[in-house]
Amino acid sequence: MPGLNLPETPWDLLSTDKLGHAGVYAVLSFLLLRGARLSGYGTAKVVFGVILGCGLYGILMELAQFYFFPGRHFEYLDMLANIIGAFLGWIIFRIFTF
Repeated sequence: MPGLNLPETPWDLLSTDKLGHAGVYAVLSFLLLRGARLSGYGTAKVVFGVILGCGLYGILMELAQFYFFPGRHFEYLDMLANIIGAFLGWIIFRIFTF
C-alpha cells in the first residue's frame, strides 16, 4: 500500500515497517544460505554472494517501486532495513546451524 511520504528520522528504523523489511530479508538470506549449505555450496564466497545479492535485491526493489509504481515512495531507510535483514539472516544462520 502506498504510504505517506513523511520525513525520515533515525528512530524510524525501529518502526514496524522497517522491522518487517528486515524480517523478510532475514528469512530470504537464511533460506538461501540453508539451501546453499544443503547443496554443498556453503563456502565463504557463497555466503558473501548471498548477503550481497539480498542487499542489492532490496536496493533494486526500492528503485523499481519508485520508478515503475505510481504512488509508491523511495525510502533510504527501507534499503538499510533490507541490508540489515540480510545480515541478520546470516547471523541467525550461524547461530542455529552447525
